[in-house]
Amino acid sequence: MLVKVTAGDTLGRLTVLEGRMTPHLTGAPAHVHEGHDETFIVLEGRMRFRVGDHFRTAVPGETVFASRHPERRCLGPPRWVIGLVGMVRMGSSSRP
Repeated sequence: MLVKVTAGDTLGRLTVLEGRMTPHLTGAPAHVHEGHDETFIVLEGRMRFRVGDHFRTAVPGETVFASRHPERRCLGPPRWVIGLVGMVRMGSSSRP
């Protein structure tokens, strides 16, 4: 992952990461974030996401939003190289 914008650059409000996944990677395991939201923008290839009980395959130019609390998972590409930007919005853990 390449850090494009650090939390220090934005007074702790946002981090922007860019990454690539190759076909042999399986993606992130199921997990929950209590303190931040995530937004993913697919740059190339396809990426399958699960947020809560919803599954979605995103293609280049599409955005997937995962608010804090629901379990999420990025499912690795079976055949594609993925270009992906992830934006993490930091905030109060008291936000619903």
